[in-house]
Amino acid sequence: MTGLLESALADLLGRFHAGQPAALGQAISLVEDERPGFQDFLHEVLGGGPSAARVGFTGPPGAGKSSLLSMIAMNCRAQDEELGVVAVDPTSPYSGGALLGDRIRMSDLATDPGVFIRSMATRGSLGGLATTTKEVLDLMDAFGFDRVLVETVGVGQTELEITAATDTVIVVLVPESGDAIQAMKAGLMEIADIFVVNKADRPGADRLVKDLRQGLHLRAATALESSSAHHDFDPDQIINKSGKEANKLAWSPPVLSTVAQSGEGGEDLM
Repeated sequence: MTGLLESALADLLGRFHAGQPAALGQAISLVEDERPGFQDFLHEVLGGGPSAARVGFTGPPGAGKSSLLSMIAMNCRAQDEELGVVAVDPTSPYSGGALLGDRIRMSDLATDPGVFIRSMATRGSLGGLATTTKEVLDLMDAFGFDRVLVETVGVGQTELEITAATDTVIVVLVPESGDAIQAMKAGLMEIADIFVVNKADRPGADRLVKDLRQGLHLRAATALESSSAHHDFDPDQIINKSGKEANKLAWSPPVLSTVAQSGEGGEDLM
């Protein structure tokens, strides 16, 4: 690196560590555009390891992910938590541009000094996230936020990168998402830590909640039966993805109902 570049990065690093939101925005642009020196900057910033709770919101288009994220963010702010928010929007395959519309649905958060919102375009990346979303989450974590929330683009069955980027994955569905059999066959349904049936004031919401719970219970029972057939199988030795022993194989992700527009169900989800 040239001396001028090193000086600019050192200045940015100093302002970043001083907690200046503008410096965080500039650092994200540095990483997102992969400008010269971005790797050295990340190395300097990320030495402390992760500390913020990272929560991902994913699900099909129109499920109300932005509204649900906004509801959760306001509940977190009521507890004096400072938040970083990443909203990923799809890039047009024709124009190459992106309408970063998720920010519009988060207008109540935009003027809150305790919330930093960053919109990102996928720029052709598959998997529900942008290419550098994970690095951006790392930057927000290093900046000192208590919690980092990320919303994927509207996804189907195979866009599952959110699992590697967050600690908790919330799969958001609506009564129109399809029957439970179709849902349980989707890869998306296998990554959830929490299921949320949003827009629960619509017809069919209670039925979807019931079907999901029954499907999850059946899947857990099938997994136990299949695993028990193996020689020397010991349920107490099973380790889940968080590294903790899972000696209750019948556990399944909770299924909750919300109406994000009115705030209904927010306390249960928290």
